[in-house]
Amino acid sequence: MLPNRYSLQHGWSNGNFRSQHWRLEARNEESEGWTALRTHGDGAYATGDASGMDAARSIPNGAYGVGCWPVKEQEGLGFRYLRVLMTGLDSYGTNFLCCSVLEFWGTLTDTTPA
Repeated sequence: MLPNRYSLQHGWSNGNFRSQHWRLEARNEESEGWTALRTHGDGAYATGDASGMDAARSIPNGAYGVGCWPVKEQEGLGFRYLRVLMTGLDSYGTNFLCCSVLEFWGTLTDTTPA
Protein backbone atom coordinates (compact mmCIF):
# COMPACT_ATOMS: atom_id res chain seq x y z
CA MET A 1 0.00 0.00 0.00
CA LEU A 2 1.07 3.56 -0.71
CA PRO A 3 -0.81 5.48 2.00
CA ASN A 4 -1.73 9.13 1.42
CA ARG A 5 -3.94 9.69 4.53
CA TYR A 6 -4.69 7.96 7.79
CA SER A 7 -6.94 8.37 10.79
CA LEU A 8 -6.60 7.33 14.40
CA GLN A 9 -9.52 7.21 16.83
CA HIS A 10 -8.89 7.60 20.54
CA GLY A 11 -10.21 4.55 22.37
CA TRP A 12 -11.32 5.70 25.81
CA SER A 13 -14.70 6.88 27.13
CA ASN A 14 -13.29 10.29 28.13
CA GLY A 15 -10.25 12.43 27.30
CA ASN A 16 -7.86 10.40 29.49
CA PHE A 17 -5.03 8.47 27.83
CA ARG A 18 -5.28 10.45 24.55
CA SER A 19 -2.21 9.85 22.37
CA GLN A 20 0.00 12.92 22.02
CA HIS A 21 3.37 11.60 20.82
CA TRP A 22 3.57 8.93 18.12
CA ARG A 23 5.05 8.11 14.75
CA LEU A 24 3.46 6.34 11.78
CA GLU A 25 6.02 3.95 10.29
CA ALA A 26 6.15 1.48 7.39
CA ARG A 27 8.35 -1.23 5.87
CA ASN A 28 8.19 -4.09 3.35
CA GLU A 29 10.18 -6.90 4.95
CA GLU A 30 10.73 -7.95 8.54
CA SER A 31 14.50 -7.65 8.00
CA GLU A 32 14.21 -3.95 6.97
CA GLY A 33 14.25 -0.93 9.21
CA TRP A 34 11.12 1.19 9.65
CA THR A 35 10.52 4.31 7.51
CA ALA A 36 8.89 7.24 9.33
CA LEU A 37 5.88 8.51 7.37
CA ARG A 38 4.54 11.04 9.89
CA THR A 39 5.55 12.19 13.39
CA HIS A 40 3.23 13.72 15.98
CA GLY A 41 3.93 15.60 19.17
CA ASP A 42 7.73 15.85 19.29
CA GLY A 43 7.65 19.63 19.17
CA ALA A 44 5.05 22.31 18.53
CA TYR A 45 3.83 20.83 15.24
CA ALA A 46 3.22 17.45 13.68
CA THR A 47 5.76 16.77 10.95
CA GLY A 48 5.71 14.81 7.72
CA ASP A 49 4.07 17.37 5.46
CA ALA A 50 3.57 21.11 5.13
CA SER A 51 0.24 21.30 7.00
CA GLY A 52 1.86 22.12 10.37
CA MET A 53 -1.11 20.78 12.34
CA ASP A 54 -0.95 21.66 16.02
CA ALA A 55 0.12 18.42 17.73
CA ALA A 56 -1.80 19.23 20.92
CA ARG A 57 -5.05 19.18 18.92
CA SER A 58 -4.12 16.20 16.73
CA ILE A 59 -6.79 14.04 18.34
CA PRO A 60 -9.75 15.98 19.77
CA ASN A 61 -10.14 15.75 23.53
CA GLY A 62 -13.13 13.80 24.78
CA ALA A 63 -14.62 10.37 24.27
CA TYR A 64 -13.43 8.57 21.15
CA GLY A 65 -12.00 11.63 19.41
CA VAL A 66 -10.69 11.03 15.90
CA GLY A 67 -8.03 12.80 13.84
CA CYS A 68 -7.10 12.44 10.16
CA TRP A 69 -3.77 13.43 8.59
CA PRO A 70 -2.04 13.40 5.21
CA VAL A 71 1.01 11.16 4.77
CA LYS A 72 4.07 12.38 2.89
CA GLU A 73 4.53 10.84 -0.53
CA GLN A 74 6.98 7.95 -0.80
CA GLU A 75 8.83 6.70 -3.87
CA GLY A 76 8.80 2.98 -4.57
CA LEU A 77 6.59 -0.06 -4.45
CA GLY A 78 4.54 0.72 -1.38
CA PHE A 79 4.59 -0.94 2.02
CA ARG A 80 3.54 -4.30 3.40
CA TYR A 81 3.63 -3.39 7.11
CA LEU A 82 2.33 -0.22 8.79
CA ARG A 83 2.51 0.59 12.51
CA VAL A 84 1.93 3.33 15.07
CA LEU A 85 4.84 3.69 17.50
CA MET A 86 4.25 5.66 20.70
CA THR A 87 7.18 8.06 21.25
CA GLY A 88 6.13 9.86 24.44
CA LEU A 89 3.58 9.97 27.22
CA ASP A 90 -0.16 10.21 26.64
CA SER A 91 -2.42 12.99 27.98
CA TYR A 92 -2.65 11.20 31.35
CA GLY A 93 1.13 10.89 31.70
CA THR A 94 1.33 7.14 31.03
CA ASN A 95 2.58 4.88 28.24
CA PHE A 96 -0.89 3.61 27.34
CA LEU A 97 -1.59 3.53 23.59
CA CYS A 98 -5.37 3.71 23.56
CA CYS A 99 -6.60 3.39 19.97
CA SER A 100 -9.99 2.02 18.92
CA VAL A 101 -9.75 2.57 15.13
CA LEU A 102 -6.83 2.97 12.72
CA GLU A 103 -7.68 3.52 9.04
CA PHE A 104 -5.51 4.06 5.96
CA TRP A 105 -6.33 5.56 2.56
CA GLY A 106 -4.12 5.27 -0.48
CA THR A 107 -3.23 3.04 -3.40
CA LEU A 108 -2.95 -0.74 -3.11
CA THR A 109 0.25 -1.92 -4.75
CA ASP A 110 2.19 -5.11 -5.31
CA THR A 111 5.27 -4.89 -3.06
CA THR A 112 7.07 -7.66 -4.97
CA PRO A 113 9.94 -6.30 -7.12
CA ALA A 114 9.59 -7.00 -10.86
